[in-house]
Amino acid sequence: MTMKQQTMSPAAKGRPQRQPDEPSLPWEEMTDDIIVDVLRRVLELAPAFTQALADQVDREIRSRWAGDAPYISARAGEGRSRRNEAIRRDYRSGERTGLLCRRYGLTPRQIQRILAAAE
Repeated sequence: MTMKQQTMSPAAKGRPQRQPDEPSLPWEEMTDDIIVDVLRRVLELAPAFTQALADQVDREIRSRWAGDAPYISARAGEGRSRRNEAIRRDYRSGERTGLLCRRYGLTPRQIQRILAAAE
C-alpha cells in the first residue's frame, strides 16, 4: 500500500470537505499512520527526496516495525527545565518530597536528583 492509499479523507475524520476549487494544504490531509506523516513532511521539505525513495523507505520501515508500537521520545530536555525549576521552587517554599512526587509523577530519587542538580 502506498502513502497515497493510507491517507484518510476529511469526511472519514468528520471534517467538512474542501471545495474542488480550493487548494489543499499538505497538513490538512490527516492520517493515523506515522510513516505516511513523516514521509509526507520529508517530501514537502526536501524536493530531491522522490516519491520512489519515499515508497522504498516506507517498505523497509514496515518490514522492520510492522505490528509493533515503537516508542518516540521527546527531545532531551524539552519542557523539563521549566518543570524542574517549578519543582525547586515548590521545594524551597516548603513542599514535601512525597507531594512533589505525586504532583509531577516522579519518584523520590528523581526529585532528589533534580534538587541536587541545582546546588
